[in-house]
This record gives sequence, C-alpha cells and structure tokens, in this order.
Amino acid sequence: MKIDFETHFLPKEYIRLLKRRDDFPRFTANSGDESSGLTLEYDPSIRIPRQRFLSKFTDSETRIREMNADGIDLQVLSIPLPGADKVHPDFAVELCRAANDGLAELTHRYPSRFAAFALLPVQAGGPVASNELRRAVKDLGLKGGFVHSNANGRYLDSDAHVTIMSEATKLGVPIFVHPTIPSSYTGMEQHRLASTFGLQVDLSLSLLRLVFSGIFDSLPSLKIIVSHLGSTLPFIMNRIDDEFAFARAAETKLSRMPGEYLRRLYVDTATMDSHPLEFAVRFFGASHVAFASDYPFWDTKKHVRAIADSRLAPPEKEQIFSGTAKFLLGLD
Repeated sequence: MKIDFETHFLPKEYIRLLKRRDDFPRFTANSGDESSGLTLEYDPSIRIPRQRFLSKFTDSETRIREMNADGIDLQVLSIPLPGADKVHPDFAVELCRAANDGLAELTHRYPSRFAAFALLPVQAGGPVASNELRRAVKDLGLKGGFVHSNANGRYLDSDAHVTIMSEATKLGVPIFVHPTIPSSYTGMEQHRLASTFGLQVDLSLSLLRLVFSGIFDSLPSLKIIVSHLGSTLPFIMNRIDDEFAFARAAETKLSRMPGEYLRRLYVDTATMDSHPLEFAVRFFGASHVAFASDYPFWDTKKHVRAIADSRLAPPEKEQIFSGTAKFLLGLD
C-alpha cells in the first residue's frame, strides 16, 4: 500500500473567496481566462503561477486517475499557499471553514482514496483556531490540523500555536507544519528565492523556535508532522547541539539536547533524491518518516522511485510507504 502524505487540493469555494479580493494574497486568472490556470499573487512582489495545475488542484477524477497511474492508494489532502495566514482574522475564519468544508466533502465522497488536514485560522487567536480544529475533527472527520511555518509573522512558539497544539493533543490528532514565505525576505527578492529557498529558511527557523520553547516537555504526546524531510534541521543538528552544549542562551530551559526533541518530529519525504532520504531515515528512524510527493507540484513517480531505489531495507520502505501514515491517521 502507498499513502501519499502531502498532497494539495483547492476547494472551489476557497478559490472563489480568494479571487474576489482586491488585496493580497489573492488568485487571478491567467490572461483573464481561468481555463488557462490561476496565479497566486502572494504580495506585490511575489507571483506564483498555478497554470497547468488547475484541474489537478480541483478535479477529483483527474486526481484519482493519476493516483491509479502512479500506484497511490490514498492521498492526504491539505491547502497550499497562501493558506489563510496573511488575511484579516475574520476573513481567515471564513476562508478556513470554506476550505475545510470542501476538503471534507471530497473525503466523504471517496473515503477510501482521500483523507485531509484542516486549515486553521491561527491569526484569529488560539481559541478560535482550536474551535475550528475541533469542528473539523469531530464534525467533519478530518485527521488533524494544518498550519504554515508562520502566520503573519507569528512562529510556531506563539501563544496561538501552543493553544492549537494543546487542543490537538486533547483530540489525539497531529498537526502538520508546511513552509510558507518568510515574513521578511530581504535578500531573496530576486530569482524567486523567497518562494524556493525562503520557504526552507522559514520552516527551519520556526521549528527551532518550537523545539527551544520546551513544548515537548509540556506536551510530551504532541505529534508534529513536518514536510520536506524536516527541512535543513537534520543536516545541521549536530552543530545546533554543540552550540547548545557550550553556549546555551539564558532564556533556554530545555532539559535535554535539542536534537533529542527534534527526533520526536515526524517528517514526510517529498524528495526525488534517495541520498537526503536515506540520511533523514537514519536521523529520525523509519517509524517517523512518511512518503509524500507534494502533488500536484511534482512528479509522484519520481518520489516513489527515490524510495524504491534507495538502500533502505524492505521493511523500512514498507514503513515509509504506509506504516507511519496509518499510525498518524489512526488507520491501524
């Protein structure tokens, strides 16, 4: 069995709400013709084209046909950028409810092919976002919450995020963390670096703030899932631990080394290269790694091949393709 843990879907009402906006972020039709696709205008300087992908983002039959061709049994759905992190809090609540209702409709129509994580209106405050998480899980049947690495400049250690994570722990569901555009991307304005390299910078910074906040001491059963192999952190964790050992900041109150907390995270693969995959599996262990392709942005077959062609043992590959996802989704 193969479960694709990070795939992105755009409910039509979510698109409609972002198309009617005069302010950023918003969707605009390419050349004024929606049939040619959409462009995400994240802010005045960041434009991310969505052409060629529109049917894959919105049409269930297209997705299922490609899942069958790629050997994917189940996709786990989430909302890609812009999410709801850069809009007014009241509109964020409306946007998230529309997104989650749309996700739920698809998972109810095809329960054996799709599961989903709920988009959360973090900037509306922890209690409001927690209410939406509770509604999505209890009333809609979604499998957990979905947040980006910052919500209008607030990182994962903010009071709102901690409130959401506490609620997720009570509900027994995970929180999925996906990168977004850094709140400040000075030096990344050219060459689309803000939406390529900048996403990984933001995710790494936000995760480190979360680890250093001590949340895994206060919420030891918290399950956090991180996209893209945990970003840069597995590759630089020895340096972070070394710095912590001899030059710990006065405000840092961790009882263990940062790397020990980082290994509590779950990560998805979302890579077309076996080498970083193998390193991440050695760092986190196969039981904390779930297959993902970042569909529809990338070629699912290449992500499958990265695992199949790796030097991992067959039981590790099986764990990554389905075992970890089944555990996190409560399918065991």
